[in-house]
Order: sequence, then structure tokens, then C-alpha cells
Amino acid sequence: MRILRFITLIIFGFIAPMTFAQTMFTGAVSLIWADPGNWNNGLPAAGNDAIIPYPLEVDVMSPLLIDFNILIQGAVHIQSTSSLDAGSVIYIESLGALGNFSSFGSDGLIQLEGSLLNNGTWTESGTLTIATDGHFRNDTGESYQLDGTIENAGLIENWGDLVSDGTITVFSTGVLDNSSTGNLLNDNILNNDGTWFNFGFADNTGDVSNSGNWSNSGAYGNSSNTSNTGSLVNSGDFANMGNFANMSSVVNDGQWTNTGISTNTGAFQNNNSVDNSGSFFSGGLLENFGITENHHLWRIEAGGTWRNEMGATAWNYATMEVEPGGWVVNDAPSTFENEA
Repeated sequence: MRILRFITLIIFGFIAPMTFAQTMFTGAVSLIWADPGNWNNGLPAAGNDAIIPYPLEVDVMSPLLIDFNILIQGAVHIQSTSSLDAGSVIYIESLGALGNFSSFGSDGLIQLEGSLLNNGTWTESGTLTIATDGHFRNDTGESYQLDGTIENAGLIENWGDLVSDGTITVFSTGVLDNSSTGNLLNDNILNNDGTWFNFGFADNTGDVSNSGNWSNSGAYGNSSNTSNTGSLVNSGDFANMGNFANMSSVVNDGQWTNTGISTNTGAFQNNNSVDNSGSFFSGGLLENFGITENHHLWRIEAGGTWRNEMGATAWNYATMEVEPGGWVVNDAPSTFENEA
């Protein structure tokens, strides 16, 4: 009786603003969603919200239009083309799970405190909010298209293809993990205030802003705008073909290539290789412990310092400018060669 009362209180909290009827999945006949005998108040429909209590599981085996609200405390497996209507809400509690193994489209709101798995094709035109304990995984080889909004305070794991024409916001407690098989394409806005790991391939044709902790050990390509006001550590391949601005801290342990415009007003430390064929402007601190090559324009602006540290090598094949108030320091036995 206490368990039933606990569920009722949660349901009341979820449904309270709606004044709709409710129907609870019982699994009395089978695990099939479309079987009326599995529900205590008829099949879910507009005005008749669905509840899947823990630990029950239900399979959606035929196309389903979700124009009602769903509270998931157990598990729902989508095995057929389905969609969430605008104005409808799916709420996944901490022990709840929603898995897509077919094709799913959302124009509504999904509130995630539990687990969400895409093992098919997903188009998100609505809003996905991920709480601190929430976990969303886009599986290997699968496709997730974002045209709406993701607000993440939990964990996003991308092992497949994630294409964003919408907005991704990673809050301070959030983690964005683009795994080794992951392809992340941002065509609009990605703001990271939390932690971002890129082990796979990430490409930006929109606007990326990092004010948290960003670790790139895969490949990152920027052909638009990327800014860093947090911490960026690169141990992979970082290629800037657009505009890159560092106002805080960059540590390069990998390969850094600039064919666009890079601006440093913070601290940029190179421990491996920087190759510039674009324009690199630094009014901050630039420390070279590895190899730096300039093939176009390198400018140390007023207040900026370029320090070629002991044992490092710097090659200039084009134009290097040092403005009044700027400094170039070569610590012997480092090497600075001007071939221009």
C-alpha cells in the first residue's frame, strides 16, 4: 500500500497542471503498448496520459503518435516509427529508460533524469533537458539530428552521428563525450560551460563557445567561429580554417594548424607542433616548447610575449611582425630561423 501511495504522489506531481485522465500500464496481458488489456484505464490518447511504473517494461511495436504526456518510471522500447507531438511531455524518472530502436521524431519536451538511448534514427525538433543524473547515448552507427534544443546538466555520449542545426548547451555539471566512433557536426550553436571530451571527429560550421574544460584528443575542424574562455587541451588534431579566439588557456600537445585567423589574448602553450598558414595575432603569452612554423602572417601585438623556450624550434618563412610593446624572447639553446 505504501508503494502504491508513493507512485500516486509522483503521478500527481507530474499530472497536476494538466487535469487530464491517467492510464497506468499493468502488463496484465503482454508487454505490447497497443494492447488495451495492458492498461487500467484504456489506451493512452490525447487527454489520457500514460504512466509506466517501475519495474515494468513496454514495447511499442506499431507506429505511435504521442499527443499525450508520458511518465516513465520503468522502461519503454520503441520498435516502430513514432513521434512526440508539440505540447506533449515525456518525463523519464531516475530509474526510467526510453530506448529508440526504430525512427523517432520529437516536437515536444523530453525531461530526462534517467536513461535515453538512440539505437536508430532520431530527429529532435523540440527540447531535451538532461538533469544531473540523466544519461543520453547515441549509439554507434546511429543518427541523431538536432533542430531544436538540448540543455545538458548530465551526460551525453555520442558514438554515432550527431548533427546539430539547433542549440546545445552544456551546463557546469554537464559532460559532452564525443567518443572514438563519434561524429559531431555543429551547424549552429554549441556552448560548453561544463566538460567536453572529443575522442572522435568534431566539425564546426556555426558558433562554438567554451568556458568550461575542453579536451580534444581526436580531430576538431573549425570553419566558422570558435572561442575559448575556459581551458582547452589539444592532444589530437586541431584545425582552424575560420576564426579562433583564445581569451584564457590553451595547451597544445598535438597538431595545431591555422589557415584562418587566430587571436590569442590569453595563454597559449605549444608542446608539440603549430603550423600557421593564415594569420596569427597574439597580444597575450605565447610559449613554444615544440616546433612552430609561420608561412603567412604572425604578429606579436603590444603587451604580447612570444617566448621560444629552451630546446624549442621556430621557423619563419613569411611575415613576422612585432609591434611596439611586444616581446620576442629566445631562450638558448633554442632555435629561431628566419627564412623570409
